[in-house]
Amino acid sequence: MREKLLAYIRLTRPDTVGIPFLIGVTISYLYSHMAHIYDMARIVLFGFLFASLQAFGQTTNQIFDLPIDMINKPYRPIPSGQISIVEAKTIALIIFVLGVVFSALISLTTLMMYLITTLLTLMYRPELRRINAYLTLFYLGVMRGVLPVLIVAVTYNICDLFTALYATICFMWVFAFQGTKDPLDVRGDKIFGIKTLPVVYGERWVEKFFWLTIIAVVVILSVSWFVFPLTIPIVFVAVDVFRRTVYGRYRSAWYEFYFGLFMIHVTVMLCYVFF
Repeated sequence: MREKLLAYIRLTRPDTVGIPFLIGVTISYLYSHMAHIYDMARIVLFGFLFASLQAFGQTTNQIFDLPIDMINKPYRPIPSGQISIVEAKTIALIIFVLGVVFSALISLTTLMMYLITTLLTLMYRPELRRINAYLTLFYLGVMRGVLPVLIVAVTYNICDLFTALYATICFMWVFAFQGTKDPLDVRGDKIFGIKTLPVVYGERWVEKFFWLTIIAVVVILSVSWFVFPLTIPIVFVAVDVFRRTVYGRYRSAWYEFYFGLFMIHVTVMLCYVFF
């Protein structure tokens, strides 16, 4: 029983759920400050909402990617036989319902945005990733970079130039980073026709593309003194990621993605609240 429970937990990849919770709290605190609506319960609910979205996405992704994971990640709960597909779908449904509850407690608008986001999550399948490597990066940039900001901004009815710039920065960060985990999955991706940067262009291009995109982020930040301090954590994390990818530590570089994204949200919040 204990092993089964641990397998259920591993299915949701809890190591990637904590940061989305903190990001949800951070973005919600920022926009509550902008709207002069200080509701701590709502702020925390956004944290749980984003955590459930992350867990839902991780679970459904492992369901859709089962044949690929049999090659790339046979140790995962489903391909290793610890959890059946039916059990995984049940877990995904439970997480979805929790997300419905969290979003409905915030507002009807948030609930609608949540349903749209989960629909887009379900559309992220191997069929999409067979089309074009850059399309996949763009799609994930929207999902993990733009939508978290947009969900909160729409809830607080603040959709201005600041929100557009904020969402663009997050989009570019995700767009740059997503390719850093793909070299680990080249074998299975090639067999199933998944088009990623290392599969189509080679591993060296992953590093070049990463730096070109990071430079683009810095240029975007440079147009506004207000968010220019963001270049400090971005460059710091980017240099560390480059060091890790050069030595083949793609897995640890992937955790830098979540940490760096969180740093961006925290820095934007601190800049706005205190300056």
